[in-house]
Amino acid sequence: MSAADFPGKYARLRRKLVKTIAECRCFNEYSLRFRVKYTDISPSVYENIQTAFCLTGTMFDNIKRNTGNIITHFRKTQDDHNYVQDLVHPEYAMHHEMMIELGHVIDLYEDVGLQYLQWQTYFIWPLKMDSSHKKCLLRNRIFLLNEISLSVDLLGNLSAESVITDEHHEKLENIQRNDTTKAAVLYLIAEILPKRGPEAFNKFLEALRDSEQDHVADQLLDWLKTN
Repeated sequence: MSAADFPGKYARLRRKLVKTIAECRCFNEYSLRFRVKYTDISPSVYENIQTAFCLTGTMFDNIKRNTGNIITHFRKTQDDHNYVQDLVHPEYAMHHEMMIELGHVIDLYEDVGLQYLQWQTYFIWPLKMDSSHKKCLLRNRIFLLNEISLSVDLLGNLSAESVITDEHHEKLENIQRNDTTKAAVLYLIAEILPKRGPEAFNKFLEALRDSEQDHVADQLLDWLKTN
């Protein structure tokens, strides 16, 4: 089955890919250029990815293995290289953010959907917070809105642990200044933390304690123990 048979599918897939890449803003502090081409990825790139995502050993190994599989697969389809690049432009550059170049993620065969799913599973999944932690933030949102103080210490601790980026920090300060502290806290717990990786919740608790908001951290931990 030729690539010409899939114009609609590729167009939809391309839109999904662009949206997914836009969600990778947690790499704001890295000017990392990620290339999946016909050459191996250097160890330093993998190290930066592991640091940025706070990956466990298993997840890190999965990413390395799957990346190698993708590279190997597309070495076998070099004839289709130019067509793939036309469909998914290789550079999505964002100011001070990660540049992801994925000109070869889309396969030109019937398993094109599976290829995208594999990429999404191994490269986007580590961004997600554990479902129990996300639920904890959601169920305790009223308490959090009333009790959390977005102090200089709290935001500084979150920045130091790479839970929030400079862009996030500025956004939170703007919301707090132009709207209310509660609106800024809601943005933090609903829009930022759930996308900052599996360790974001624990680092958030540590930041709360370091900013003398132990009662908030204790409430969240107590909720997890009983639910």
